[in-house]
Amino acid sequence: MKQLLLIIFFLLSQSTFAETENKEFESKGLNEVSVENISGKVTVSAFEGAKASVVATKNKFSDKCKMSIDRSGNKLVLKVEKSGGVFSSDECDVDFEVKVPKAVDLSLNVGSGNMIINGIHGALNFKVGSGNTSADGSFKKIDGMSGSGNVTVKGLNGGGGIKTGSGEINLTFTNKSLKGELDLKAGSGNATLLFPKGSKVKTNFFAGSGQVSNELGDNPNALFLVSMKAGSGNLKIKSY
Repeated sequence: MKQLLLIIFFLLSQSTFAETENKEFESKGLNEVSVENISGKVTVSAFEGAKASVVATKNKFSDKCKMSIDRSGNKLVLKVEKSGGVFSSDECDVDFEVKVPKAVDLSLNVGSGNMIINGIHGALNFKVGSGNTSADGSFKKIDGMSGSGNVTVKGLNGGGGIKTGSGEINLTFTNKSLKGELDLKAGSGNATLLFPKGSKVKTNFFAGSGQVSNELGDNPNALFLVSMKAGSGNLKIKSY
């Protein structure tokens, strides 16, 4: 019994409790959000109100970790840094929950962790080492890179580019009168694109192994080009 109590005391003494930090900023004039995070989940949601807010939960945060949450002009800037180089054994793991006006451009950079975006209307720029990216809103442009993890975006109104090492790509477009180009590069993984009925697209596809399935048909006069290069993976274009 005494040994059991000693073990419980030791485990409790070694445990860490997540520390939470809350900040609020004036919403007026805020039209850009930048996040640089080493590890942790990032959630960005649209919120109509006088105040934008950030809740940062420090799951692991040693004395070599540094976090800043500030507003610089029209931009909200969140950043987690670590001293000691990339090979340091100390970990900086922070979850961010951000609520901002819906009309903002996003620039998100996460080493490891999932990203969830809800209700945002703007440009979407993201980079994630490992983790899933899920976005639902209205995005005029997309520029994304993912080492490993699925990318799911609903509400695309324009082109851009996505590059993935491994993982599925699922994109839903809301505008059938698209112009420009969507450039997809995938090491391994399928890409499924959904367009409104009546959309016109043309495709340029190259893969070591894989094929194209296009419910809309390939229209040489289309003003929107879908290009995909993949080591292995299929390109599926569907209508709804």
